Formats: sequence, structure tokens, C-alpha cells
Amino acid sequence: MSTATARAYQPHFAGRFMPSRTRKSPQNKAFYGHRDTYSGKAHCIKDRVLLDICCGTGAFLISALARIKQNVWVQKISEADKVKKYADAQANSLIGVENDPSMYALAYANMRFHGDGKSNLFNCSSLLIDSYAPVDDSGKTYLNESKIPLHEALQSFGDIDVAMINPPYSLDKKDNSASREYPLIAKKNELEDKLKRISKQIRELKKKEQTASVISEIAKSEKEKKALDEALAKCEAELDANRMREVVISKGQDELDFVASMLHYLKVGGIGIVILPMSCAGNSGTKLRAELLKHHTLLACMTMPQNLFFDSHVGTATCIMVFKAHIKHDENKSTFFARWQDDGFKVIPHNGRKDAGGWNAIKSTWIDQLDGTAAQDEYVWLKKKIKTSDEALAEAYIKTDYSKLSDNDFEKVLKKYSLFKYMDEQGILEG
Repeated sequence: MSTATARAYQPHFAGRFMPSRTRKSPQNKAFYGHRDTYSGKAHCIKDRVLLDICCGTGAFLISALARIKQNVWVQKISEADKVKKYADAQANSLIGVENDPSMYALAYANMRFHGDGKSNLFNCSSLLIDSYAPVDDSGKTYLNESKIPLHEALQSFGDIDVAMINPPYSLDKKDNSASREYPLIAKKNELEDKLKRISKQIRELKKKEQTASVISEIAKSEKEKKALDEALAKCEAELDANRMREVVISKGQDELDFVASMLHYLKVGGIGIVILPMSCAGNSGTKLRAELLKHHTLLACMTMPQNLFFDSHVGTATCIMVFKAHIKHDENKSTFFARWQDDGFKVIPHNGRKDAGGWNAIKSTWIDQLDGTAAQDEYVWLKKKIKTSDEALAEAYIKTDYSKLSDNDFEKVLKKYSLFKYMDEQGILEG
């Protein structure tokens, strides 16, 4: 099964834990406010908006809708107010984007089946490069019968508070940036090239004998240079005003490009949560991750159970990364790291992964760890200051408890590696 298809079967963690997370903690003010969106507290849900730009068949959105309903119904308000508040949340709180037409159709049907009142779903690419530097209509969608770029459509919803995504994995990493360039960057590069040429020309003219004609030519060139300087300054201002600096780092070739898209669409201080291959948090993702952290804060990274995607037949090792949008990563503040490798689910033959009865307790423990109220355990979780160029994997900082390793563990790993090498050499790995 491809990773695109696997997104139709979102793991239980994302649907059941993520909507209940990101609450305010007294120790770490970075996680604030958003758990109240889906908690039982009497907060106004209608003003909260949740986005999934890789919604697949809509699992995240359906889970969030169920949580909204649960939290509205426990509030101490009249039945009429509950119905009104829930209807308002149904119509305005959930937005989904899916590029695959068949998955989009399933997501729409699922949302309608589960009682979504409006289904704010868009069938188009969610990558920034397709919306801001289109070569076709893949990054455009319909809104009020007009076909417009996705970023314009999402702007019509106002502030987006939370985003949760599980992007497609195993993307084509070939560099096609030469054929895809953002218009504003192309304009900026053109102005910079002209400035270099005119500056060189002025320097050469000043070396010549200062005749009347040379002086006149210098004056003309300096006037042209001044105009170019002003145009470049205007271009730079436009980059800042429209947050285009955080847009143009995305080339549409990496899972982290979906993270860049997700964070761009959030309000300042909005929370973005994403399930990614561990490579995105490791050394191979350093370059683009460092660019992301120039504009956004990494709040947390948690390693997931190895068989999280067992039911989808995808063996990718994953982690969950949590970001705060549009606030530069502060290297003087700590990031939360954890190895959450046991979620209490067991693989049942012919039945897939099922809760063995421990999930609720484990979820509570994980939330306590995020809040900093759990007992310190250097083998499971910690908070650490990192630089934008550092690895963002928990494994880079959390100690290994060698007392829990046995010869059998090493034997299992060696057997798995041998099987992988054999399958790779035989060309039978899914590709």
C-alpha cells in the first residue's frame, strides 16, 4: 500500500490524542490555549478554526468534530444553546484540503456522514509553490464559484488557530527548482543582477578621465542605480509584508514543504502538529528545517511507536513535531523531546492494532510530560535548548536504558536488517 493510500487510515494517536493536546502549562508557556478549543472547559468554540491541508479521507477533521460535540454537550448551557454552538462549530471550525480526487470525495462523504454542516473542503494542491508560483491550476480551488489560489481561499476564513497534518511520504526529492521560481523572488534576483552590473559600470567610469561626457554618464548611471535601489527596497518590503520569506523556502519536494505550507496558513502563534518520517527531524532534514525555524518555533518532537502505521502496511518510522507559527525559534528556550514508543496498542492477527486497555492512562501520562508535571525520566523525555541547525530527534538527546536491552533485541534488529537488505537487492521493496 502506498503512503498516499495509507493516509486514508490515520493512526489512532492522531485522531484521539492530538485534538486533546496543546493546553497551557505553568512551566512551558509555549503550549497555550488551544486545548481549550476541544476540552470540556466553557470556551467559545465558534471562534476556533482547525485546518488539515493533507486531509486524506478526513480522519483528523472527523475526530475534531466528535471532540467538539463532546465538549459542547458537557457545558452547562441550555439545550438550545448547545445545538446552536455545535451547529456554528460544524459550519465554521473545520477546513480540509486534499489533492487526490478520490480521497477528496471520500473525505466529503465522511464529513457529511458524520454530521458536518458545511464541509469546507478544497480539492487542490496545498503546497505553497503551487499556490504562489503556479505552472497550472493544481494549486487553485473554487470559492463562491470563483477559481482562486488556495492561499487566497484560506484567507477568507480569517485566523486559523490549529493545524494537524499527516503529509504523504516518499516524495520525489529531485531538484526541479530551476523550472519553478516564485515571481517575487525572480523579480528580486533580476533587480540584484542589474544593481551589480550598474555598480560595476559606475566603478569603471570613475576610473576613467573625468571628462564632461564621462561625468554625465556617471550621473545617468547613478540615477539608474538609485531607481533600482528603490525598486529592490520595495521588493524586500513586499517579501516581509506578505510573509513571503517563509513561503519561498518551499520547493514542493520534501515532507517539510507541507509543514511550511501548514504553518504559513496559521495565525501568529497558531499551533501546527504534524506526523513525519523521522528523517525530517534528523540530519537529512537539517537544511529545510533550519529555514523553517527562522520563521517558526519548534515546541516539541516525539518519537512514535514503530508499528504505528501497521494497519496501513507502511513501515516508515515516524515522529510528531509541534510548531508555533510565525514566531522565530528562540535558541534560549527549551524544546520538549520524548520517545513515546508504547501507546498501549497491540497487534492482533487479522485484526490490526487494537487498544489493549492502556491507552487512556498512557495518554494522561504523555500530557503530564508535555506539561512538565510528570516525574523526570531521562530515558523517556526531557526539555532541551537546541539551535536551528541541530537535530530535532528525541534520540539525539534522550539516554538509552541499556539495562532493558537483551541479546534477543540485537538478534531481532539484525534479522530485520538482513531481510531489508535482501528485499532491497531483489528489488521487491515498495517503491
